[in-house]
Amino acid sequence: MRVVIAALLAAWCTGCFPELDWKTLPDSQQQARGLQRALWRTPDELWLLGTDPMLVRSKAGVWKAIDLCPEAGWALEDTAFDTGDVVWAQCIARGASDTFKLFRFAADHSSVEVAAPNGDPRLQLIQTGDTVRFAGAHDLYARDGDRWRVLASHPFQSISDGVGEGVDDFYVNGVFANSVPVTSRWNGQALEPTTLPSTAGMTLRNGKLFSGRSRVLAGALVTAAESPDAAGRNLRFVSALDETRVAFLAMPFSTAFESKSGGGVWLEPGPGAALVFVGHAPFSTGSLSSGGGISFFYAIDETSFLVALPNAVGGQGAKLVEGR
Repeated sequence: MRVVIAALLAAWCTGCFPELDWKTLPDSQQQARGLQRALWRTPDELWLLGTDPMLVRSKAGVWKAIDLCPEAGWALEDTAFDTGDVVWAQCIARGASDTFKLFRFAADHSSVEVAAPNGDPRLQLIQTGDTVRFAGAHDLYARDGDRWRVLASHPFQSISDGVGEGVDDFYVNGVFANSVPVTSRWNGQALEPTTLPSTAGMTLRNGKLFSGRSRVLAGALVTAAESPDAAGRNLRFVSALDETRVAFLAMPFSTAFESKSGGGVWLEPGPGAALVFVGHAPFSTGSLSSGGGISFFYAIDETSFLVALPNAVGGQGAKLVEGR
């Protein structure tokens, strides 16, 4: 009888939309407020930069929270990965704007505090492929063993972010004394101007740098033609899986799905290909809404997706939900 009922339901639901099961991540009720980007530290570990404690997902889908600044009164400000399974963490004193500590975590998870070069009060950590570079008040630095090396001086009043594919090809988001923000590229010899947007929206996938659906190459955005099937779907957020596959989060008022009370996740499996509907994303109504204000969307793979939403607890910060 159960087999017959299952067969009838399957026949009745032929052509129905698939569904994603959305759940709030444990320990993410406050940590997702400063989420900048997701980076694969190894093929098996996805780290969410900008969360405190750091939220880390295994390829199997298991999450854990790692406290890189366990001392009382300190909060995580920045993180980057280095060769040899090394993790760098910069901590800031809570309630202060100019008191920092820099830690180097070895592969066995032991850590040492590292003094900043030239008395720099703060360093911006820049992920450059599978290693890291550092930006101080006036200079760009490399760390060679136990010594600092100056790469070059920079012209910015401050550098707020940076990322790149390698030590000779990375980008920094800086601000001049006139408060004008710019994105510059380090080409291995010098910083050169670009017309790129802020690096905060860029992410590395399989060693390649993307900004939204665009590939970042030599200071420019290379964007494949959008599928004609995307017209009218109100695709509000985008996450490139690689150079051929792109995921989108569509929000109401879209005609892309039957239920207009919520959004939906779509996958473009190849350049110009028709979009494939993956499942609903009920963020405009219901328990996951909290008034909208989505700040982050990331495709882990073709079946798992992350979205940062306002946190309903006191209206502060953000929470992270995963659909799969």
